[in-house]
Amino acid sequence: MATVQRWTGIEVRALREAKRMSIREFSAHLGVSERMVSKWEAGRENIRPRPVNQAALDTALARCDPDTKARFSFLTGDSLVPEESSGAFLEPIGASHVRHPVDGRLMARVDGS
Repeated sequence: MATVQRWTGIEVRALREAKRMSIREFSAHLGVSERMVSKWEAGRENIRPRPVNQAALDTALARCDPDTKARFSFLTGDSLVPEESSGAFLEPIGASHVRHPVDGRLMARVDGS
C-alpha cells in the first residue's frame, strides 16, 4: 500500500490536486475545516498535521485509484509513493529479517511449509 512517512503541507496540497478537489471538497472529504486545509497548504514543509489527521490522509491516499496515485506521485516528485507493480525485491537484512519493499518495515522471515 502506498503511504507517506510524514505528511506536510506539500503532500496535502499534492493529494488535493491529484484528487482534483477544491479546498471545500477536500476538507469535507477528510472531515476537517477548510481553514485547516488552507493552513496546512500555506505552511508547506513547516507544518505537520496531527496524527489523527495524518491517518485520515493515509486513508484518503490508500483509497485512491491508480491514476490519482500516479498524479500524486508526479506532484511529489516520485519520491513518496513507491510503484506497487515495480516488482521490487525484498532487501535482505539478516538471516531472519527482511525489509518490506513498499513501506520499509522490518519483517521476520518465516519458512513456508
